[in-house]
Amino acid sequence: MLMLAHLLACAPETAAPLSVATVERMGPTVARVSWTTSEPGIGFVRYNLPGERPRETRRDLVATTDHELVVAGMTPSSAWTLTAVTEIEGDEVHTAPVQVDTEAIPAGAAKIGAIEGEMQSTNYLLETTLGGAEGVVIYDQAGSVVLSLPILLGRLGARSRLDAGGSTLSVGVFDAEVLENSYIATFGLDGEELVRASAPYGHHDFVAIPEGWAYLALDTRVYQGEQITGDVVVEIDLEGNELRRVWSAWDAWTPSGPMETGFYGPSADWTHANTLEYLAATDEYLVSIHNLSTVIQVDRGTGEITRQIGGEDSELSLTSGKAFVHQHSPSLRGDALTVFDNTSGDVSEVRGYRIKQSEGTYAQSWHIPNPANTYVPVLGDVYRTDEGQTLTSWGSTGILAEFDAEGEQTFRLDLSLGAGFGFFQPISELGGPAPD
Repeated sequence: MLMLAHLLACAPETAAPLSVATVERMGPTVARVSWTTSEPGIGFVRYNLPGERPRETRRDLVATTDHELVVAGMTPSSAWTLTAVTEIEGDEVHTAPVQVDTEAIPAGAAKIGAIEGEMQSTNYLLETTLGGAEGVVIYDQAGSVVLSLPILLGRLGARSRLDAGGSTLSVGVFDAEVLENSYIATFGLDGEELVRASAPYGHHDFVAIPEGWAYLALDTRVYQGEQITGDVVVEIDLEGNELRRVWSAWDAWTPSGPMETGFYGPSADWTHANTLEYLAATDEYLVSIHNLSTVIQVDRGTGEITRQIGGEDSELSLTSGKAFVHQHSPSLRGDALTVFDNTSGDVSEVRGYRIKQSEGTYAQSWHIPNPANTYVPVLGDVYRTDEGQTLTSWGSTGILAEFDAEGEQTFRLDLSLGAGFGFFQPISELGGPAPD
């Protein structure tokens, strides 16, 4: 449905004039705004509810005279004010405001059971929802659903990521029944699939790299007469062409100890990698190996493990606190390691550790227990700001919670019974240049 809005330029006489802008509704809470300027500039859109602080989309990537940006993050069933803005040679020119009335989000988003407080650590939160209503959801600081896409991720899919431009997101669709058909798909914020990259035997997680994608894949071999499944990190381009296999568990370790079957069919589940992050500063991967209770850094160029923390083969010794067990979602910033510690049947917690590489040690520096005081058997995520705010997702229990630097709960969102969370991504700005 098209909605034409005549937005009159309100700019100094010396500034480049703006054309009449066009606003196109892309979904209940998403719109596309288009306008032109007589001189090239960097465009973006400001938008707000009456009386509230304006929000902004991400900006044009390069100066241009033709501007087309996607606006998202608007709450449903509300009257929003949109203003198109262009920065030209240090001056800001903008159109007259226009009102856009958003619509209700259709039923299907994982239903919220209760909300307390507001998030402070991020403006928006991209989450995957599992169980009751599978798909991708974006929440604002108040916990309101501002975007819901009913995308089926498959039993082994738990990750969605907002792409760099802010107007598309990608999802790992990992089918446990036919894993060779797994793929990574990119969608517009209107839910339209734009491109699909084949990711055979992909599971759990993927991440953007300069050449395309890296993802976790199963690596099943016969060892001492038994079929055993390890993991491999695979790189592909945006079309799904395999570039190379960077690292395999089979090149690092030898299978040993008891292993369960059933999760990956009849094969014994050896390593069970579950999280993958790209450390751009060092050109390394950070990989969580669930069944070995260890986190590794892998050099992207050589495929060698540069550091291993936790588990029997840890190169660092734990000097204080509790070791993580069957973890998810590690993150590394400088010498600070954060993990979601599922533990093994005990109350799950999130933990922070301080690494002293020169001394060969690491020590627990903080921890926060599950607000429901229960064990989380499936998934889990954690994000900690420099100020000590900690945002947590408690996986299959369907709880989001945020804590301040003293560990006091400041926000909590509970899904209705039967629904759970996958991995999340904090987002500062939502929306941006429209996809081609």
